[in-house]
Amino acid sequence: MHARKEKTGWIVVLEKNEELKAAMESWARKENIEGASVQGIGGVTDVELAAFDLAGNKWIKRKFSQCANYELLGINGNINKDGLHAHIVISDLEFKVSGGHLLSAKISTFGEIFVVPTEPIVKVKLLDIDLKKIDLKK
Repeated sequence: MHARKEKTGWIVVLEKNEELKAAMESWARKENIEGASVQGIGGVTDVELAAFDLAGNKWIKRKFSQCANYELLGINGNINKDGLHAHIVISDLEFKVSGGHLLSAKISTFGEIFVVPTEPIVKVKLLDIDLKKIDLKK
């Protein structure tokens, strides 16, 4: 991983075999980032995504490992002292697209991630469902 500080944030380049979520969380802790938006592109493999089943109040998980390189069409999310909350969209060699809440993904080629700082982000757990949201009052 390499990162460069810019006027408006950072450009982070992830290298082959780095675990996207873990690497970004480790980097953010080192940089003492308490709030930032995250977006990027690249290539990934060994992906695990989740989608929230509102009726069942539970997460449905799915692994994607059939392809050595899924195009990372986009990662969008936020990062704070508790970690990275991101959604990603991937495409396989047949141009089939899948997306969801990022649980894990290994970089297969590289990742180009743009990080724009915000005020500290505080999240609160919703009382009736197993989700957290940003609390703008804190």
